[in-house]
Amino acid sequence: MKPYVIFTRILAIIAIVEFSVMVLLSYLDLTEGVFEFMVDAVLLAFISAPFLYIWVIRTVAKNLKAEAQREKVLLEAYAENIVKSVPSGLVVLSKDLRILSTNPAFNRMFNLKEEDLTFKVIFDVLPLERLKEAVKGILSGDKPFRNMIFELDEEKRKRFLEISAREIHSTDKEDKVLLIINDVTEHREAVEKIHRGFQLQTILNKLLRISLEDISLDNMLERIIEEIVSLPWLSIESKGGIWLVEDEPDVLVLRAQRGLPLSLQKACHHIPFGKCLCGMCAKEKTLKFTSHIDERHERSYEDMTPHGHYCVPIKYSDRVFGIINLYVKDGHRFDATEAEFISSIADILAGIIRRKKAEEALQASEAKFHKISSSAQDAIIMMDSEGKISYWNPASERMFGYTSEEAVGKELHQLIVPPVHLKGFKAGFEKFKNTGHGAVLGKTLELSAVRKDGTVFPVEVSISAEKLDGKWNSIGIVRDITERKRSEEMIVHMAYHDHLTGLPNRLLLIDRLNQVVARGRRKKFYAAILFLDLDRFKVINDTLGHPVGDKLLKAVAERLKNCLREGDTVARLGGDEFTVLLQEINRPQDVTKVVEKIFSAFETPFVIDGHELFITTSIGISIFPNDGEDTDTLLKNADIAMYRAKDEGRNNYQLYTPSMNASAGERLKLENRLRKAIEKNEFFLLFQPQVDVKTGEIIGIEALLRWKESGERLISPKEFIPLAEDTGLIVPIGEWVLRRACEQNRIWQEKGLKPVKIAVNISMRQFKQRDFVDTLSRILKDTKLSAGYLELEFTESIIMDNAESTIETMQALKAMGIRLAIDDFGTGYSSLEYLRRIPIDILKIAQAFVRNITVNQDDATIVIAIIRMAHSLKLEVIAEGVETEEQLKFLRNLQCDKIQGFIISRPIPPEEMEEFLKKEKVFIKTVSGEEVAKGYQKNQNLYI
Repeated sequence: MKPYVIFTRILAIIAIVEFSVMVLLSYLDLTEGVFEFMVDAVLLAFISAPFLYIWVIRTVAKNLKAEAQREKVLLEAYAENIVKSVPSGLVVLSKDLRILSTNPAFNRMFNLKEEDLTFKVIFDVLPLERLKEAVKGILSGDKPFRNMIFELDEEKRKRFLEISAREIHSTDKEDKVLLIINDVTEHREAVEKIHRGFQLQTILNKLLRISLEDISLDNMLERIIEEIVSLPWLSIESKGGIWLVEDEPDVLVLRAQRGLPLSLQKACHHIPFGKCLCGMCAKEKTLKFTSHIDERHERSYEDMTPHGHYCVPIKYSDRVFGIINLYVKDGHRFDATEAEFISSIADILAGIIRRKKAEEALQASEAKFHKISSSAQDAIIMMDSEGKISYWNPASERMFGYTSEEAVGKELHQLIVPPVHLKGFKAGFEKFKNTGHGAVLGKTLELSAVRKDGTVFPVEVSISAEKLDGKWNSIGIVRDITERKRSEEMIVHMAYHDHLTGLPNRLLLIDRLNQVVARGRRKKFYAAILFLDLDRFKVINDTLGHPVGDKLLKAVAERLKNCLREGDTVARLGGDEFTVLLQEINRPQDVTKVVEKIFSAFETPFVIDGHELFITTSIGISIFPNDGEDTDTLLKNADIAMYRAKDEGRNNYQLYTPSMNASAGERLKLENRLRKAIEKNEFFLLFQPQVDVKTGEIIGIEALLRWKESGERLISPKEFIPLAEDTGLIVPIGEWVLRRACEQNRIWQEKGLKPVKIAVNISMRQFKQRDFVDTLSRILKDTKLSAGYLELEFTESIIMDNAESTIETMQALKAMGIRLAIDDFGTGYSSLEYLRRIPIDILKIAQAFVRNITVNQDDATIVIAIIRMAHSLKLEVIAEGVETEEQLKFLRNLQCDKIQGFIISRPIPPEEMEEFLKKEKVFIKTVSGEEVAKGYQKNQNLYI
């Protein structure tokens, strides 16, 4: 109460008292003198009032101060009691994050004493990097934070802390931070427990649904382990397995797994009771856990890395059906919740296995069955003991076209069983109705069914049975497998047929040939295998492109099919190779009739994309049983005969003879000797001069490769060059020729002989090497030969194969200063467009045209056209194989630039070539046809 209020009330009391006394005295008739007394008293009261007010003020102020002090002491005591009793941990931090004070709840929360906190910073107690950054942020001016969750990983378990923080200001003007900490671990664990309980119910529901499916136990176990290891909150590594007790007692057998390495599956496929963690789990019928297993484990396997396990027994009552084994990370702590969860799964699984093992029918409630069947994509049909439909789900309506109203009450065979299955269906149903047994029960069959509109389609049917009220009822699940059948047929067709032509491939051919051979042995008939290889198909492919080549192969396939009987087979083995199987032939001679028919079919040109293509084929033939009584031998001998047809000049057929095997063996031996020829220094070069027609001067020399085996036998280039091309040996051989030719030209120049260009033939394989330009540059550098004295000769097939890339490479060669020539021009399929773009210098007319230019008008016309075209493109022309004066005169009249051939010189060794180079001009002699023939016969291998 305020002082002036107290003072006023005192004066009022005095006045009232005085007035009361005056009234009393008046009543007692004692008023005489009393009035004066009262007046004096009132005056005295008012005079003494200020002093009385001061006294009252001081007294009240003193009392108020004492009261305030008592309230302060009580408030501090109250606040201290609150801080001590509050369940949240409180800690005050200095600016440098030292702990200034804590409450008992904080100390209890972290099992600390006050003396333990001396000189400690908060992160000695709470090693949380995220908290550190957040507190520093508050001291830097960031907003306080509330209810942030932090995870503290302690030795025994993880703790979850809810922390709030704010800045506080004290009288010492030093900024401080107050942390309010609540341990929410139990709350989080409770929430997690609820969540896991929900997850447990979910996974158990999934397992129950899986158990309702009509699948094998192995498939069911595979699905179940897949579900278990896929759970996101289990601390497993997506690895695990289910082992079951099989017929052999006290032994676990691996039945389902996910993520287990093959080496483990082999090592731990059978585990006796009591061995390893799994075996001990099964033997003792209790859950086993380990946080660490390494290669020292009782059963180790390849690539074994440290890990842990949960092993849980699958048991029903006291019987162990098997175990579930789940991998955990190395060092993982035991989690009772996880163990309980896996044990619950094991309990459910035990019931499922028990039912499967005992082959008991699973009975579901009507509502549950309708719910499942209504959403099913397969038709589910229930039939009573009389074979009448009692349930017809929506999928059945969609599949067969009958509504449920139309189907229920009808017999199944009246609606969906096609005539082909009707008799068997009725007989089987009668047996089932009487005995409850049937051949189709418990099996999945592929049959045919018929729709309401009469369409017959393939289905997959599974039928199960149950006995109700003493009568057998059945449930059928029908799946439309039309699309699957189409896919299977497509896959089978793709596996056994060539994707380009649609013809049977090697697999189907061999299968059919095996059948023909087996049948031929029993019935004693002949059969034949024809190997066909298209002649010069690669030239067409390279010249006109692969699309044209593919269309040509399709056209060839159609013509071959038209040449055969209905039961015969034509197959494509790949590339331009075809095989024909002729079965049940009366006489081996009859094969030639088919061959003649094939050759006749090839006489008509193929018209592909406006191109008129003439193509021939070489055919090799083997006869069953004369040339082989098994598939491999027949195919091999037909292939050998085909190569003989190729060697005989193509466009012919060859019947297999035993001597051909010897030829094939000789070819293999020749290949082996060819591989060693470079090492043995068996190759050498001959040289043939090239002469200017007008002046008679030697303007070039062509280097020609020869092979003299073991210093004795000369091998013809026609014999070993194609073999070198086929085997790829032409690449190192070609490099040797280039280097040797350049070295020889450099030697002649160092001797002071007339410098001329040396020409070297380049093969397709050699030219297509990625490092061809670099290799050539290195050879020129090593031999010190100027690039201007080297001339490279290419065939037309090289030019037309990937022409754009070829042009680019030739431009690089041209930039080096090397001269380029097209050899045997006119025998290939050159494109004039590319010929115009290629940086060539010379066209060499093939000897095949030069030989008959004086007697064959067609050859003469071709030579004239080549020379005129070359001159119009400003190219030089060299005629190869010039041998007679008439040929020379003809070429001079056409203004052919240069010639090469026997009329000048045969191919000669380098020593003889030196004599030519010493002459200013070469005398062009006339060689008679008879002399040429003698030269061929005398030096057949060496000089051609």
